[in-house]
Amino acid sequence: MGKLNKDDVVIKSLNKKVFVLLLVMTSVLLSQVVMAKVDTKKLVNNVETAIGRYYTETFDIKAESNGKIILGGEVNSMYDRIRIFDIVSTVPGVMSIENRLIVDTPELPDDIIMDNIQTSLGINPAIQEPDRIKVAVSNGLVMLSGEVSNQREKTMAETVVSWQQGVKGIENDIEVLSHAQAVSDENLTIILNEIMKNQFHLYKKVTFTIADGVVTLKGTAPRLWDKNKIAEEFIRVMGAKKAVNNVTVITDDVTL
Repeated sequence: MGKLNKDDVVIKSLNKKVFVLLLVMTSVLLSQVVMAKVDTKKLVNNVETAIGRYYTETFDIKAESNGKIILGGEVNSMYDRIRIFDIVSTVPGVMSIENRLIVDTPELPDDIIMDNIQTSLGINPAIQEPDRIKVAVSNGLVMLSGEVSNQREKTMAETVVSWQQGVKGIENDIEVLSHAQAVSDENLTIILNEIMKNQFHLYKKVTFTIADGVVTLKGTAPRLWDKNKIAEEFIRVMGAKKAVNNVTVITDDVTL
């Protein structure tokens, strides 16, 4: 057998170091796998604790080693289904959620569900443009479309729908306008007309014009509160820079 030269010795030394390194890495990976299996129990307990702060019902909760949570059981409304999903998503270690929760809600005709949703959208003060939101219902599945000026309204519309009886699912395809579109005089006019119709429809004698975000009100109102309240609501709308309130208060035949 021949003698090993210097290069052979170096190669053997490197191979030994590589083998040791691979052995260490394999040991670390195996320990992580073992830890992951132990952590699934802890993760389920943490999820159950988080849900238990808000719900007394018992749910079927499973956890996988990759941090995926599988939710099973029944809830009374779509709102509860969405809320439980949000609660679970706040638990450290949860990487994904498969929501198998079934909504146990009374069976209602689609047209009744749609009427209830449209009524609720119209009276919710957080939704300034209810008429721009389109609602369709098929076998309890609610499909939302149309456009709104901000993400808050899109989210609130979905929340309003989730409260309704008979709703088994929601598809929210509402489009949110770009900032430039949302603050334009054209869009502002649409929103303010909606506010006047839905919140101040008893005071049709009040009109307004818009120029570069400045809203000018004119007409008459029965009380000072009405005059001020309309201006306050208008100025809260994104894109409204200023409200010039030229409304005259007329009450008991006395002009103020």
